[in-house]
Amino acid sequence: MRTVKVFIAGSKELENERNCLKAAALELNIKYTDNKIPVRIQMFSYDNLDDTQGTYNKFIEEEADIVIFVVKDRMGNKTEVEFNTATESLKKHGRPKVMFFLHKYKKETPEIARIKGLVYGRLGGYYVEYSSSEWGDFKSKVRERIERYVKDLKIPPTPPALKCRRGLILLCSIIGVLAVLAGCLIWQLCVTPVQLVFAGGGSVKNFIEEEKGIDIVEYPHSVYLNMPSGNAWALLAEEIIREQENGKEKENPFATICLSADEIDTATVFSGGKNRLFDDHVILKYKLGEDPLVVYVSKDFIKEKRWLSDSSSILKDSLCAMLRYAMSGSVRDSVKVFMTSSSSGTFCTYQSCFYSVDSVNELRIKGAENVCLFCKNSEANYIRPEKNKSYIILGSQYYRPQGLSQKREEVGKYYALYVYDSVARDGKLTKKVSKSVNLYFLGTKKSPSDDCCTIKKPIIDFLKAIHAEKNMDSTKWNELKRGQVQVGPCKVEDLNGNGK
Repeated sequence: MRTVKVFIAGSKELENERNCLKAAALELNIKYTDNKIPVRIQMFSYDNLDDTQGTYNKFIEEEADIVIFVVKDRMGNKTEVEFNTATESLKKHGRPKVMFFLHKYKKETPEIARIKGLVYGRLGGYYVEYSSSEWGDFKSKVRERIERYVKDLKIPPTPPALKCRRGLILLCSIIGVLAVLAGCLIWQLCVTPVQLVFAGGGSVKNFIEEEKGIDIVEYPHSVYLNMPSGNAWALLAEEIIREQENGKEKENPFATICLSADEIDTATVFSGGKNRLFDDHVILKYKLGEDPLVVYVSKDFIKEKRWLSDSSSILKDSLCAMLRYAMSGSVRDSVKVFMTSSSSGTFCTYQSCFYSVDSVNELRIKGAENVCLFCKNSEANYIRPEKNKSYIILGSQYYRPQGLSQKREEVGKYYALYVYDSVARDGKLTKKVSKSVNLYFLGTKKSPSDDCCTIKKPIIDFLKAIHAEKNMDSTKWNELKRGQVQVGPCKVEDLNGNGK
């Protein structure tokens, strides 16, 4: 299997563009799987790499096969550094392939002129225009160029069976031919195209792996796309649009399950005139459980401070006080604060802890000088690059950097503190602050007025595999097993409880 690694470069604010690029990769992976071409497109960006310029530059130089630049009306300093790194590596080593997408502009500003001049000098003026009002066109342009790159690799399809060696005696040849025919038959009967797409963050994936014993990366006939909740939700809209484009007589080639630690925002995800597509669709929500917030703090930072209730817990008010101190001028240079992507369910839950009716006192950590992103694959030397540097990691029980599990001499000793909401009269902490671990998927109605929806079989099979019946009403579970679920007039039907 050849993995084509694609790095997405551009402002972190261009989430719609990133979502389109990931959707294009998804469609190509399904196509290559269907055609038995051993190629997998894997997208990388700030949300699944350590958030340092050095990490990005190293990935571009040493690992990326393609670097896609998406620029709207300005090119920031960091994006320009990445552009120079990619084009210099292309000049020296013949890789990575550089693709540049520039948003259509009404008037050429001095900054646009500068960008065009930079592209002309480094790439001979080659760039592709795109428009935020034509996402389908943008996705098609990306797909076309990645397909062209893969085609140039000249990777042959996976052969259905191995040929017999020359020189075998006649009897062995006959046996070999029979074995090949049997193998081909089994291949045709058993090997099916991708049926299920898992999309979302690491919290839910890890929960399923640790609590249900299923690694969704290895789940049969499926692909997993790691992305923040906000991007994953948009794939549900993409599934509806594909269904509308194909027509009801031609079913979608895949079903999507969104893994999210946040409540789905239908108003945001399906805005822009797409609500009409909802007439004969409903989103079904299944809650797997809870993922408590856990703050991982190096012991050298917490020493002699009185924020802790004990060595395993912290009140959310105390957490706010600790973060304010960590971001103050007196200690800012000696401590790093790590957070997940701002569109992730984990960060949104933390943000609710920081919210204040008095906006002046509301804690805002995004964009602070000593705050950066972490992901599950963050190593110990990223968390603690210097032994005299302390750290605070805003994670959860099921989502934390793997560096914490490495040798303690590298990452140092730390507290794992569960976040609590309040203290009862008897002095005991009450109500752990947790985020829901949710699955979201689509149900299809025969007509907008229908009170019953159909669920695709691959989704039902997965729910059976994780024993969803243990956390679901028996009547609802029996309906689901038959593939037909009674629903109300709501946009989101809660399989554990009420619709909304």
